[in-house]
Amino acid sequence: MIEQLNSVNKKYLLDMVEFIKNETGEIIDIKADKYKSKTAFLYADKGKYLGFLICSARQLTLNGLQQNVGLNEGIFLIDKNPNIARALIKSFEEWARNNGCDVAISGTISQCGKNYSHVVYADYDQAGVAYVKRLNKMETTFER
Repeated sequence: MIEQLNSVNKKYLLDMVEFIKNETGEIIDIKADKYKSKTAFLYADKGKYLGFLICSARQLTLNGLQQNVGLNEGIFLIDKNPNIARALIKSFEEWARNNGCDVAISGTISQCGKNYSHVVYADYDQAGVAYVKRLNKMETTFER
């Protein structure tokens, strides 16, 4: 079950962030910032939180064009299951689309020495170390 960050589940997100910091030393910034929009999605199963994704919507210049971009800032899995990652990515894409983003950009997902990126981002194009997906199909029509 996917939940968008709210005042009720924020404690669980903070607990997971603390767990990751203690386990790996990685510090995760979940605070709102100067960007247009930022949120997190949490994956819960049977009352346990097993992963989360932090994302933002911002304007970037890509290939010389200003575009609204949904940026997956990090996906963290307590349970190393690619299906959890896929569910979080799907929620992120829907949120980005609803926030006017044309493109989704995500980094790689490495957990316990396994890279799940090729499984999770099967419908993305790889661009260096990032994965890119056009969210809104551009329709081209020609008139006579």
